[in-house]
Amino acid sequence: MSLEKARGHDAGPGCVSEIHLKHLLALNLRKLGGAELSLAPRSYILQTGNCMEEEIEAFILDFKVSRALAVLQHFSGLTVAEPCPSPAASCTPEGLWGRELPDIEWEPGPVHASFSLEAVTAALVVVGQAIRVPVDRWRVHLVIADEEWALIRSYDTRSPASRTQCQDDIRHECRALIDRCPIELQLPLLRHNVWALKPSCGQFGRGILLMDRLPARPVELLDWVACVGRGGQKAGKDLTQGCVLQKLIECPHLLDRQVLDFRENDSAQLHGSMPPAPTLKYNLRTIVLATLRLPCRIWLYRHGFVSVALRAYTEELNPLSHITNLRQGNGNDSQRRWPLDDLDRHLQKEQAGSLNEVILPQVRRIVSCLFHALALPPCSLLPLEETPEVTGNRSATGRKVRRFGFDFLIDDRLSAWLLEVNFLKNGYALGHAQAGPAGDTKRAFVDQFMADETLLRSAVASPTEGACVPSSFEELTPRPP
Repeated sequence: MSLEKARGHDAGPGCVSEIHLKHLLALNLRKLGGAELSLAPRSYILQTGNCMEEEIEAFILDFKVSRALAVLQHFSGLTVAEPCPSPAASCTPEGLWGRELPDIEWEPGPVHASFSLEAVTAALVVVGQAIRVPVDRWRVHLVIADEEWALIRSYDTRSPASRTQCQDDIRHECRALIDRCPIELQLPLLRHNVWALKPSCGQFGRGILLMDRLPARPVELLDWVACVGRGGQKAGKDLTQGCVLQKLIECPHLLDRQVLDFRENDSAQLHGSMPPAPTLKYNLRTIVLATLRLPCRIWLYRHGFVSVALRAYTEELNPLSHITNLRQGNGNDSQRRWPLDDLDRHLQKEQAGSLNEVILPQVRRIVSCLFHALALPPCSLLPLEETPEVTGNRSATGRKVRRFGFDFLIDDRLSAWLLEVNFLKNGYALGHAQAGPAGDTKRAFVDQFMADETLLRSAVASPTEGACVPSSFEELTPRPP
């Protein structure tokens, strides 16, 4: 898919849309030539009239191979299903705004109560083909027969696997094949093969559809976005900007609210003891200031916060437990954001290391790699030699220091994955803090950030007057992966 064609009339070099819109972020990351697959969950783009058939075909092949891998992992014992029913094809997300949902016909779901040796054999064939063919050649050389896919999709990875000793050889064959899988398949993200459909310009979780099976007609997914994406009168824009199908991180690192709430001066019972079983999925928000021009300058704010989901984590496709930035639903009156210091204490309580040692180096790397990608052709940064006469209204866009919120999800191996980048307008997010004590953490964070940002902007605007960049910011350099 062409980045230039996908941009539309309101984007272009030096525009915040280059990373704020999810489909443009995905296209800019693709310029890293496959290296982006260690930075962000892989994504496919559905956009009317812009190579959509190729993207859908690539997604379908990826979905089927990933499903086959999930079967092999389950059968070999590399994943253990938690006891829960196989979910319906979709759960209604927030942000419907009274719109009528499109009628999507889904393929049949799993039917086996336990393992099926025929399905495992079919999965071995499919995965064996996939690892012998480079991912960029799948559409030409990878063929999955309808009979094979029918067996694979019917295997229930959410029920306990029953295996006998005579099947040990097949189990070892499954594990050997999994060990040979390339990084492009992102095995750390896989459990049952769940994907998230996201409007490219969505926010606060609106219009997100969780899916663990294919629609009978995948093009109907565009209809879903047009109905529920941004809602109101702006939904028509969703149809032109499209959506992304992003691999869900199915094995997230989880947090426990009791550990997050703990303070050293509390009469708590956690001192010297292991934390309770973690239950909440979360995302990590960091703020980056950057100039979208060549050469770009980047400053990472050293502080940030985590946002937890409204419900305890479950493998069922419940948006309240999977989507961490929903602003609707019961539980919105409880605290959902904590400073990074509380995440650091949680990690150390788990004896997983410190935030500075484990997580933040990955965050720095991902941010630096993204801005390196922006500078690769076709360049998404405003050329330094451009003048106001040449660039018109976009001249200021490239020369200003812009404010972005980077959202990361941490998996159970403590690997950081970039989910999305949000452009933060002036008066950043104070209106989006929860009312009452539940929003105190975010309000305090935003107040401190705005004060520090003012100092940084003054130092950047007047470098010869001795103004210093506050220590709360760290300047990064664009670097290749």
